Amino acid sequence: MGRRFAHIAVLGITGGVGAGKSTILEYLKKHYGAVIIECDEVGRSLQQEGGACYLPMVQLFGRQILQEDGAIDRKMAARMIFEDPEKKKELEQIVHPAVKAEVRRQLEELDREGVTKSTVQKLAVIESALLIDDHYEELCDEIWYIYTADEKRRSRLKSSRHYSDERIDRMFAAQRGDESFRRHAQITIDNTDDIVQNTLKQLDIRIAERFPECRAIE
Repeated sequence: MGRRFAHIAVLGITGGVGAGKSTILEYLKKHYGAVIIECDEVGRSLQQEGGACYLPMVQLFGRQILQEDGAIDRKMAARMIFEDPEKKKELEQIVHPAVKAEVRRQLEELDREGVTKSTVQKLAVIESALLIDDHYEELCDEIWYIYTADEKRRSRLKSSRHYSDERIDRMFAAQRGDESFRRHAQITIDNTDDIVQNTLKQLDIRIAERFPECRAIE
């Protein structure tokens, strides 16, 4: 399997909201020493003053979007794009390319740092529900889909985030469906079982198969 970068292996993790991706990321970080890049976090950092998305967002929404300290009011932005689908598209055109460019920069930096005589290769993991939509196959050696049955996702979102059924329905409808995720991903990890070790065992098997140079650190 060819690698996108010379000195790091890059794994993309995707899946719908409530699929339990954070559990996967924590395990990969702790057990394999993976460097985790969460696209939502990258986006938030770029929206801070001085970030690549800050001024374009102020231009898009107007200065009303700014709080007293100059920070962008993300809740107000969310309300505005909910009411205006065209604004949503314009915001995505600002944020998504900037996030991808920053992820690429971070990977290139990791790759430069990865020059080593060690036979254990560094694993970088990119997480986003939009990896497929935004064509992150350009950066990832593989994209893995974290599957969780809809009823389990709904239950988790209600208990952990206290979301209403109406809000969950909107979120599910806005995201790619199961069949589409499976069609575009190289591997599907089933995270429906409440026994987390069953999910982690799948990860260990697949890492050994697909990324044998990225061995566990404990």
